[in-house]
Amino acid sequence: MAELVDALDSKSSFRKGVQVRFLFWALTLLTFFQINPPTALTQDFPEELRDKNIKSIQIIVNNSETVLPVYHLNSQDNLIISFDDISAFQDNLYYSLELRDENWKSLDESYDYWLEGNLFNFIENFEFSDYSQTAYVHYQAQFINSKCYPSKAGNYLLKVYRGTDTSNLLFSRKFYVLENVVSINAGFSEPLNGKLLTTHQKLNLEVLASNIPNIIPENLRVNVYQNAIPINKIENIPVQYYINGLFKYDADRYLTFPGNREFNYVDLRNFKFKPFNVESITSYKNKPCINLTPDRVQINYLTNTSDLNGFYYIQSTENINVRTEGDYAWVKFSFAPKNIDLFKQKNIVLDGTLALNGSCESPIMDYDSISKSFVKYAFLKLGFYSYNFYIQDPTTQKIDFPINFSETENDYYIFVYYKYFTDRHQSLVGYLKVNTLTSNRPL
Repeated sequence: MAELVDALDSKSSFRKGVQVRFLFWALTLLTFFQINPPTALTQDFPEELRDKNIKSIQIIVNNSETVLPVYHLNSQDNLIISFDDISAFQDNLYYSLELRDENWKSLDESYDYWLEGNLFNFIENFEFSDYSQTAYVHYQAQFINSKCYPSKAGNYLLKVYRGTDTSNLLFSRKFYVLENVVSINAGFSEPLNGKLLTTHQKLNLEVLASNIPNIIPENLRVNVYQNAIPINKIENIPVQYYINGLFKYDADRYLTFPGNREFNYVDLRNFKFKPFNVESITSYKNKPCINLTPDRVQINYLTNTSDLNGFYYIQSTENINVRTEGDYAWVKFSFAPKNIDLFKQKNIVLDGTLALNGSCESPIMDYDSISKSFVKYAFLKLGFYSYNFYIQDPTTQKIDFPINFSETENDYYIFVYYKYFTDRHQSLVGYLKVNTLTSNRPL
């Protein structure tokens, strides 16, 4: 360790002081992260959906439906919660905001610690559907406004209730409040482990936190998620070394991710035509049913452009107001690899934000012995959807992918948290999205 310091600052007259400080923080960080190892490929969703009539849940950020919901503290960012209620009865719905810690656990704090304005806020904007076979009420609200806005950076849950009784929760959704203090540099390179060259992606990462005064290094945490749903994730990443406000991370040891494969997609912007990736159109529960071509897990459709990586957007090819005139249909997803017997003792899970937007009660697929495939029916609105599948061990909850490719196009989301001495939670002080196609460079 002393040799490393000499290499970094061999001509400094303060070398001994730097050595002592570096050794102190290195030993402190080593001890800290041995107690708190990183986690990867696990499933942890704090979001809930308690009413099966709620569909097409989205948080729209500055008119975009395909980005993570990140609000910059004290900014003019426009975040809208949008959803449908297919019970078709208008009700008095309210929402509230709740601050969570960096691991989405509850805080034992009063709401006035993180919130300015009203705790419960009435959702005023609602419209009844027109011309669609499925009747519904469409609700939407700009949930950060002059009457309700967060005063702290961090992880938040948006909670929607029937009335103001907290026992009548309809659903909750995650969003982030960012106060950008640190600088994040990230890029990609090949793993040093030759066995991973064709299957994994290495994310090189460093964080410059010199703008945090009197920084306590062990109070800074970094989480990295792959794509829209944090299935493939690494949290509380250990620091390789820290010096002069720069945190460097060991990419080969902690930031080498399974590449997964490209997301499938289906264009459902018009139910009158049979689009690509659709095998047939039948009926299910007295509604149209669009049967997707079974996924055989044979080909990785590599792309030279970014795809939605698990997101979707509501849209129609016809000249209609899709929010209130867009119809619904059942969509049948099928997972049918040749070696399907190897998966019968596992959970096959539908991956993508569509699986968590109210379209189905559970994303876990059902085995159909007749077709010898895993199937899942989802009730989806007109739109363009991306999806994939992953494998979950029902006992250990460990997650894996059917196949991995190092050349798969993926998004990576980097979140940096810091606990200030005067705060009682971890603030989100840095955020960066990088893509394997547009950020393919080593540091």
